[in-house]
Amino acid sequence: MALSKLHLAAVASLALFALEAQAQACSPYNGTVCASVLAPNATYATLAPVPAVEAALSQNFTSPLATTLQTLNPTCAKTILASTCHQAFLTCGTTQVYLPCKSSCDAVVGACQSTFSSAGMLQMLPNCSSSDYGTTNCISLQGNLLAVDVPATSPPSTPSAGTTLPICPPPLIADPNPSSNNSNCMSGCCLPCPKERFFYQPGLIDKLELGFKVIFLISFVCFLLVAVSTFSTRRGRAFPRIFTGFFSACGAAMMLVTFGTYPSYSTMQCASDGISDATQANNIVCLATGIVFVYMLWTLIFWVMAIIFAMHMMIVWGVEGRVLVPYSKYFHIVAWIVPVAMTVAVVLKNELRAYPGNICLPGNSLAIPLFYGPQVIIAGLCVLLHLGTAIKILWVGIKASRSSSESWLRKQIRLQWRSGMLVVVFSISYIGFILTNVVYLMPMLSLTAQEPWIQKWVLCLIQNSPNGVQTCLPLVVDHVPPIIPLATWLVVTLAIGVWVALVMLPGQPLFKDQSKNSVSDISQK
Repeated sequence: MALSKLHLAAVASLALFALEAQAQACSPYNGTVCASVLAPNATYATLAPVPAVEAALSQNFTSPLATTLQTLNPTCAKTILASTCHQAFLTCGTTQVYLPCKSSCDAVVGACQSTFSSAGMLQMLPNCSSSDYGTTNCISLQGNLLAVDVPATSPPSTPSAGTTLPICPPPLIADPNPSSNNSNCMSGCCLPCPKERFFYQPGLIDKLELGFKVIFLISFVCFLLVAVSTFSTRRGRAFPRIFTGFFSACGAAMMLVTFGTYPSYSTMQCASDGISDATQANNIVCLATGIVFVYMLWTLIFWVMAIIFAMHMMIVWGVEGRVLVPYSKYFHIVAWIVPVAMTVAVVLKNELRAYPGNICLPGNSLAIPLFYGPQVIIAGLCVLLHLGTAIKILWVGIKASRSSSESWLRKQIRLQWRSGMLVVVFSISYIGFILTNVVYLMPMLSLTAQEPWIQKWVLCLIQNSPNGVQTCLPLVVDHVPPIIPLATWLVVTLAIGVWVALVMLPGQPLFKDQSKNSVSDISQK
């Protein structure tokens, strides 16, 4: 595409040439570069010596950039060749040389505008209103002398019947609908969806996605086991232990979204055209799984908040569980109804879209204020409350241990460590969720074929076809998330069900409703 620099250089130099051409010798063209354009029985004049002009043209029209243009837009490449040749070799008449017609410049713009626009290089197109082009007694793109220039017609913007689509280097595919202006396409070639798999070692993303599916399923089973073990016993259904059952049931439902990735991740990540990224508007699986995940994640956060609050009231202030029972309806209102409002807001704003190698989540301009921001604030407040509880336990425990035969601190740790570990497990997993989605994956949502580094990558693919994916990887490694920390945090996040089961299933129940062991009682002794 930068081949047009040659075209512009010719325009700049030929302004001077038009003034001096009478002094230049006219001779037949005997070269090779413009042989398909210039007539064998005509004579032509050049500003520089013919061998130098021929060498410059040959170097430019056989360069990798020229090859790229020929592949992406053959019509544009052919038009530039004809126009440039008629500028480099001006046709000689009996008493004068003839400038190229303005229509030849218009033809270049018409044939190349879409390609140069997609590359962000419209400024490289020639200025057809300059004095380097004639409108009378000029040479047409076909090499004919025209008394009056005939305006050029722009080529159709969409392929007509029988038109051959451009040949695209693998893994790129031909754009089946050029009029759609798909952001994943450039000059008739498109990045297949999901495109992120081509930015890493071949086959690596497929293996990781299979591993993530397995972890999803294991987490689902673990959450389900904790929920069943809680709800199946009378002690587990008692307040506030039942909170852990609701927490685990929500976690199991959240993990159900993994079934939306069958038979492959593209089922949820791609639109039906195989090129566009999935959104709630073009992929029903993305919409359904996104709604389930967003709602269940909100409920998970609120049930953690309920657990932390109950722990704080019982341990620090000595409030017995039966005193909190009448207020349990408010916990349910917050944990079940508020997430409905938050999820509806996300859907109404059309925010759901597929994350690279992940699931459908809010990912447009309102993702932070509607989803991640409020969650981080609530989760942060919960962690601070839990941290305050732990600090007070530690402080009072140290004071009590001085006068107790058995360390009160050790006793509290033995009684309450599971509840504390549940909060720690959730906090670490949620940090992993924020890191993977907000820090690593969200920036990739805005990737398009117009990114400069992607254009360089495409050029490399053309030059090294058909093995360009492996060869061109060094061009993309600095622009995509590092795979090791990304995969590590995804495993930490997706395995939350495993961590919860390891804490909850063996041994003691979550809560010890012993008000006499509260901090308030101990501190009064």
